[in-house]
Amino acid sequence: MKDTDFKLKRMMFSEWIEGRLTWKIEEFSIGDFKILLSDNAQGKTRLFNVLRFLRDINTIGRDLYNPNYKAETCFWFKEDKDEVFYKLRMKGEPKGKGLLFDEVVKRNEKILFDRSKKILIDEANDTPIEKFFLQNNAPVIVAITDKEYITFNLIKDFFSRMLFLEANRFSGDNINIELEAMILDPKGANVSCVLNNWQRKKPLVFKEVIDAFRKCFPFIENVFIKELPIGPKAPISPLLFIREKGIDKDILQNDWSDGLLRTLCHFTLACTQFQSETKDVIRPSFIGIDEVENGLDFNTLTKVVNHYESYSDLIQTVLTTHSPLVCNLIDANKWLVMRRKGEVVRIFSPPQVEDLESERHKMKKDNWEFYRRHVAQSKLYRIV
Repeated sequence: MKDTDFKLKRMMFSEWIEGRLTWKIEEFSIGDFKILLSDNAQGKTRLFNVLRFLRDINTIGRDLYNPNYKAETCFWFKEDKDEVFYKLRMKGEPKGKGLLFDEVVKRNEKILFDRSKKILIDEANDTPIEKFFLQNNAPVIVAITDKEYITFNLIKDFFSRMLFLEANRFSGDNINIELEAMILDPKGANVSCVLNNWQRKKPLVFKEVIDAFRKCFPFIENVFIKELPIGPKAPISPLLFIREKGIDKDILQNDWSDGLLRTLCHFTLACTQFQSETKDVIRPSFIGIDEVENGLDFNTLTKVVNHYESYSDLIQTVLTTHSPLVCNLIDANKWLVMRRKGEVVRIFSPPQVEDLESERHKMKKDNWEFYRRHVAQSKLYRIV
């Protein structure tokens, strides 16, 4: 499957435990590139957790052993001129043995699957399947993998290529040894393994990441990988090193700053490629970055945000933030504002975009001039 224009346009989600509403994200629109703004405790991180949960449900499978759990979610996708609707209801099995599913799938309002009404359409031949049996302990897009069911495969493929990066502090000694890893984990802990494999199997992609990283930090002369034990009696593992210009010392990733590691993970995530069965190279379908500003100075943050935005025609991207600095960097028509009241979350697109843009450009200029004069290019702080 090659890159497609199959993109998520809208979604909603609700969940109940013991009959009580515990979380509701009202229907909202998603564009190609958005920043999600809010105060603390409004639900940004939880939104990504919901998306990761739904990704796992619809790909590798994931269970909740709570008979009192119930949830419902709707996704609206767009492929060229076609609209695809996917409604998924799930509830805990009465004996607490997992989840049971009930779904509806439509393309352009035509029902392709309705579990409760026992409708299933062979999409390739546009014919109904008269008799079929599907266990209700797995979603239909997981249970049916035949190529004739084009829309099911598109939905599953979209979920399988969703990537996320958490807001937690990155540490160079928090290393996840996955020697065969080709995809960055949400904590960035396997980045040395991923880049080691890219260096061998995807050298041009590896070079793209390293070039972007070195351009962001011009004091870095080289980035390289050595395979060494990470401790006494530990197995041999790929470890990252940098060498700074004019300094004859290799710096192990354990001694890197949070900002250096996080920046490398940002560039790695955006450059990720998936290998399909037909050997076509495809990009992530969706990237979610929680608190993109964490650990980054103003200059680095600008380059990271611009890097993600440069991929927005290929990859849907949502960056969450608390920072007005991030607002400075992104057009107001790409903002989403999140508000929570109790269990209910609503996500807004801002009105009066032209007024916001005028104010944003003034703030951006003032902040950058302040940072440049007093920090980045100040003559007060020089090492002779």
